[in-house]
Amino acid sequence: DFLETYNAQLNFKYSFLILITPPVTLLHGLVLWFYTKSVTSVHFKLKPKYLLHFLPFLLMLANLSFLIYFQPYEIKIDVVKNEIFKNWINYKIGVLFVTLVMFFYLGWCLRMINKYKEKAPHAFSNIDIETLKWFKVLFFSAVILYGVFVSLNFLDLIFRFMSFKEFQFISFAFGSVFILFLAFYGHQQSNVFSVNYSFSDDTMNFIAQNAYNFNIKDIKTKDFIEKLLNYMNTEKPYLDPNLNVEQLAKQLMVPPFYLSDVLNTKMNTNFLDFVNSHRINEFKTIVSLPGNRNLKIDALAKDAGFNSKATFNRVFKKKMKITP
Repeated sequence: DFLETYNAQLNFKYSFLILITPPVTLLHGLVLWFYTKSVTSVHFKLKPKYLLHFLPFLLMLANLSFLIYFQPYEIKIDVVKNEIFKNWINYKIGVLFVTLVMFFYLGWCLRMINKYKEKAPHAFSNIDIETLKWFKVLFFSAVILYGVFVSLNFLDLIFRFMSFKEFQFISFAFGSVFILFLAFYGHQQSNVFSVNYSFSDDTMNFIAQNAYNFNIKDIKTKDFIEKLLNYMNTEKPYLDPNLNVEQLAKQLMVPPFYLSDVLNTKMNTNFLDFVNSHRINEFKTIVSLPGNRNLKIDALAKDAGFNSKATFNRVFKKKMKITP
């Protein structure tokens, strides 16, 4: 939008910038999808199949190349200055196409976040689920932003109350505010997988899906629960901030989904809450020691196995009903 607006002020000095916004707009949702995918995946890697996501962009680019980009300079200027393109059926279809693609990717991103929030507590011990709330703020604000743009576009198609130049200016202004919002809040967020975990997304999915389906009658459940609690109290594996369900299950010599199943069906908790409960108890123990009186709460929380102040504060308040 900025480049097109700037080019219009220069009387379309750079003809290759004419109507470049429509295909680029198709990349907005894709960029958000890649960002969400990278943040909520254990080992995110670019794959050749992801190139298929660029197909809508390439289709729009090919269409506009035939209609406008490869046309003589005089024709392109006339089409833009007199807004002739608004009478094209391709333009109207393009508006609908951009709308569908954008909201398709926004919906996909929200689905990924919700699925992650369901699965992560079964597998990880130090994931701050609350940090993912910012994603919903991000995507709902994007829905509002693009909703306004789409509404203005469709209303203009019907009532012709706004020039394309005015629409570009509004888009540029709102888009700038949205980018500043992303830059400010996004910079404060970190990848929810801050370490290189030893298993993949497929393993996490398998653990979550089978957490309630394993036949726990094959092992004496009470004996295992006693073994588990004794191990947590004596070996204190929860002091490792990167502890995950597969690591703990390996130490106890049981399948990961068996451990997850016992926690869920027999102990009425999940892996995340179970481990953090032990960390809170550890914190309560070490904070009462005379030798730790001069240490900061953050340092003691780290010694108890928490990897961030925000996670500790949230878990402590949830369990103890008061702030640290």
